Amino acid sequence: MAGPWPAPAEYFSQDYNASFDWRLPKGFFFATVFNYAINNQRAAGFNVTVPLWNACISKQVLKFTQGEIKLSARDLLNKNVGISRNTSNNYIEDSRVLTLRRFFLLSFTYTLSKTGLNNGNGGGMRIITR
Repeated sequence: MAGPWPAPAEYFSQDYNASFDWRLPKGFFFATVFNYAINNQRAAGFNVTVPLWNACISKQVLKFTQGEIKLSARDLLNKNVGISRNTSNNYIEDSRVLTLRRFFLLSFTYTLSKTGLNNGNGGGMRIITR
């Protein structure tokens, strides 16, 4: 028995991603992340694919490697598009969201720990929580 509500709209959002971290000689690190988002079965103009590629290179500095200088590049392909879908019992709304496109960021991070960024366990990319 059919109710007064329309049948639910079916759509798909797929995300695929890959990342690569590489420890280079002399305290350098390289990291890259590639994300590929696919939007299907939406309103005309909203069925887009969004390739998003981010990368950074960093260098550990100071005594005990307590500092890190990092150059990050976001959206290297300059293809970032924000797509959003809102639904309710009686409407479906697809919208384009304003997003920040390609940009570069130079940053410096300092840790107060005496073991520095390596935290005494050696090897690999270090993530500093703030």
